[in-house]
Amino acid sequence: MECAAHFRIYSAAEIEYQCLQLILFAASMAVNYYLDAEYRITLRKRIDFSGTKFVPLLLSSREIHTLTVYLSKQFLPAFTVEGYGGYSYDRQVGGACVPLYGATITIGNDGCLEGKFNYSHSTSTETSGIDVDRYQLELKYLF
Repeated sequence: MECAAHFRIYSAAEIEYQCLQLILFAASMAVNYYLDAEYRITLRKRIDFSGTKFVPLLLSSREIHTLTVYLSKQFLPAFTVEGYGGYSYDRQVGGACVPLYGATITIGNDGCLEGKFNYSHSTSTETSGIDVDRYQLELKYLF
């Protein structure tokens, strides 16, 4: 009786390639470019009852360019993982590119309870320089 053991040593590149095949097989990917722009053309001033000049609605120009990559993978019939990542750049303000990313995990199927967890990270659209992290949990019955 002969007993033999066979071992194969995998390189890190082979393991990464096999993991990428597992993750990306039957997955979907999208690349999105988004432009959000608003330009102030004129600035109207008004005079209040005391004779002081004021601007009724102070708007500033903005031009935000965003590039995002989305990945979605259904691992089981009732288990889907989605994720995205990218950068935004405000041309009017300048500065560095700002990262944005997020993920969604969905568990459930038709005819049962579905649970969804969302996480997203971005910068505030109201106050510059502030990061916003959002967490959301959804439960719904699918029929």
